[in-house]
Amino acid sequence: MNSRDGDAIPRVLLSDAIYQSLRSDIVDGAYASGERIGEMGLAKRFNTSQGPVREALRRLEQEGLVATVPHKGTFVAGVLDKEVEEISELRSAVEGIAIKWIISRLAHEDVQTLQRTVDEMKELAARGDISGLVEKDVEFHRYICTRASDSQNLLRMWSTVDGKARLAIAASNRLENQDLNQIAMRHERIVKAIALRDVKLAIQANQEHIALLMGEPCQKGRSQ
Repeated sequence: MNSRDGDAIPRVLLSDAIYQSLRSDIVDGAYASGERIGEMGLAKRFNTSQGPVREALRRLEQEGLVATVPHKGTFVAGVLDKEVEEISELRSAVEGIAIKWIISRLAHEDVQTLQRTVDEMKELAARGDISGLVEKDVEFHRYICTRASDSQNLLRMWSTVDGKARLAIAASNRLENQDLNQIAMRHERIVKAIALRDVKLAIQANQEHIALLMGEPCQKGRSQ
């Protein structure tokens, strides 16, 4: 991003680009937990003023990915072990609603899109591409949340929980200890249940995926 780009891009879009870049860096582990990230340094990095940077950091703070300490600065947040179960429960709840809603308005192209994403996940798993697999995992669940409702409310809720979930997964290296192809197959089970319009089965398959991914025991029969 150069100064010419910065002049041409509206401030709101510039802030969003900075937010997306920083969010990816944080969840991918480019910043260590507790590391200080300053507005001036970021403004220099993105060749912009501190205003868009401040707006991006505010959004990250709302997601729990950074924390601002008065008179000290902004720091990358970590995930405590005791938070993992809570994050798993929250993600299961939000994605359960999304699955229920998308099934209620399901279109043939939705199933096709989700299956295509699973097929791409299988190819990435075969290559051992963990980073690519994570992005496809995110794409899969984001699609469901996006298509579940015409409003952005559900998607915003999911994005908040997803950020902390990915932090927890990255911090624990859980993906490195899993059969990557099985991750793709778990998503395929979700797609098949959605295609059958079986809400209960789809939510259960999703809960099992989250439990295995987050390292939490799956509680069958959990309220849906």
